[in-house]
Order: sequence, then C-alpha cells, then structure tokens
Amino acid sequence: MTVDNPTAVDVLQAFGVGLQSRIRTMAPVSVVAFNPATNRATVNYLRTPTDTEGRPYTLPPLSDLPVLWPRFGGMSIRGPMLPGSRATLLV
Repeated sequence: MTVDNPTAVDVLQAFGVGLQSRIRTMAPVSVVAFNPATNRATVNYLRTPTDTEGRPYTLPPLSDLPVLWPRFGGMSIRGPMLPGSRATLLV
C-alpha cells in the first residue's frame, strides 16, 4: 500500500484497526487476592469464553490490576475486597 494510492482492502484494514483501538468493554470478574497497600488485585473472569466452534476454554487469572474506587466531591468510597468479591474489569 502507498499513501497516495491505497486499495479498498488497505482502507478497510486501516478502518478496522482504528475502530478496534477505540472499543471499550467491561467483564464481570471475581477477586482472587487484593493488596490494599498497593491497591492492586488478582481476578478471574466469571464467564467462560468459547472458541469459534463453541468449545469452552479457561483463561488464566489476571494479576497486578489497579483497583479504581468511586470518587466525587473530594471524597472516595473504599471497602474490603475479599476473595470471591465481585468486580467489573474495564478493558
């Protein structure tokens, strides 16, 4: 591909890459461990993903993720995060 003469495929690929970089989503997770000193958690996905043929597979735990607490008006809300607590992963 050249910048001066892109093909239709080049344009569609660039559009897809740009669109993918702006997509944000959420996933329900369960807390495995939480470190209040660093405000970081290890979590497991609550839903089991499937491959293109519908077979389920297991994802490894995600570790060392920052935990965001609600803040407003100069205040913040914090609470205990125990193993098994539910949370939302922002992707």
